[in-house]
Amino acid sequence: MSVTKKIINYVESLRPLIYIPYFDFHLIDCHIQRAALDEYEIVEYQNDYGIVDAKTKLLVHSCKLEEVLEMYNERGINPTFLVLKDIHHELEKPKVQTLLKSISEKIVYDENYDVTVFIVSSQ
Repeated sequence: MSVTKKIINYVESLRPLIYIPYFDFHLIDCHIQRAALDEYEIVEYQNDYGIVDAKTKLLVHSCKLEEVLEMYNERGINPTFLVLKDIHHELEKPKVQTLLKSISEKIVYDENYDVTVFIVSSQ
């Protein structure tokens, strides 16, 4: 089974968080874009940089991870793939853990919340 097909299967089975430990971000980006088709907006966060355009990698909004998670914890109406890159050292923070748990619960239990979180890490 291809990586793209696995991603689609995880999304369809409502996996709240999809962790991808891989160093080739370009390859993973290609798989996520193929899995999104035209159904999902891709929002990419690069650690300590902010939200970047998923295709051009140009900065869209400078912000911290907690701000992004708070924003998606409050909204999830539009189908979105939230791709978080190299946030491994941020995962130790209690607030980040709390926000990820809250988002995960919404993914599973709120039928109007349509966000899938990808954590892509080179470590």
